[in-house]
Amino acid sequence: MLIFVASNDQLGAIEPKNEIKVNNFSVFKYQDGRIQGIDAPEKLTDPQKTNILKLMNFNEQEIEKMDTQFKDLLLKDGGIKVDTVTTDKVHIYTDLNGKDHIVTDKNREEINKLRQEELKKSNGEVSPLGVNNGIYSGYGTSVYKGKTSNGVEYIYTYHNRFYFNERPNYTYVDTIGHSWQNATPKNSTGEYYVQNLALRSDFGFKSIDQSSLTGTKAEVDLRALTGQHIGTLTTEVRIPVSDQGKTAAFASAYAHAHTNNLINMALGVAGITFGSQPGDKWGWRDSFKIGPPAP
Repeated sequence: MLIFVASNDQLGAIEPKNEIKVNNFSVFKYQDGRIQGIDAPEKLTDPQKTNILKLMNFNEQEIEKMDTQFKDLLLKDGGIKVDTVTTDKVHIYTDLNGKDHIVTDKNREEINKLRQEELKKSNGEVSPLGVNNGIYSGYGTSVYKGKTSNGVEYIYTYHNRFYFNERPNYTYVDTIGHSWQNATPKNSTGEYYVQNLALRSDFGFKSIDQSSLTGTKAEVDLRALTGQHIGTLTTEVRIPVSDQGKTAAFASAYAHAHTNNLINMALGVAGITFGSQPGDKWGWRDSFKIGPPAP
């Protein structure tokens, strides 16, 4: 099934910037609208973090769904959020026979009944915890970081987020990935942690594959722990300044395995192909206009 989704050597250090007071904390804003990264965002209060993120072009709805660790990541990195258009959202359930089912609001209950039936005949191959679906959410965030030191490329970071609001249905190894169009990758990082009340357990990703010039994918070894399971795959890319005004796109995908068979992902140009292994698979595309966002 094909899913059509999708060293900061910046000039910022020599560009004029203005000081802005946010709840008695000094924030510096460049002329192109970017916010300078903050050294120790974990020391800020929640109201300070919220107001600085708003200066970075995030709205209240976007901020509300961020956990503390992601807020700190964005604040430390700095920049300004890019307005994107999200299209081609899809959710696929692949049964134990390898058959794909497109999940919609109309057939969701029917799909959950199929999960129940497959659980009964799985002979222990499928986790007994995994019957119903609905605790996953995922989205992408693009941030403009400025230009390279020679001024010929724009710098962007793209964050592919996944979030299970409780222990996931199955705790095997999941796959996450994104691919792009007309961009050059520089580096990818990943974080995965479980938040249970005030306790956070950090695990990171099992692996990150950066061998492709068109995308990055990673494996997430889910832990059988109570709590919220949260993760982010982040990639920094460069886009030629000569492409200003054109449209760039990121395709994002997340595959939640229902057995110990890893779900394959093949990365194309702003597109991702899933393997036929059983599980839930989500994908979407984020598009944006190349160039500095409006401050």
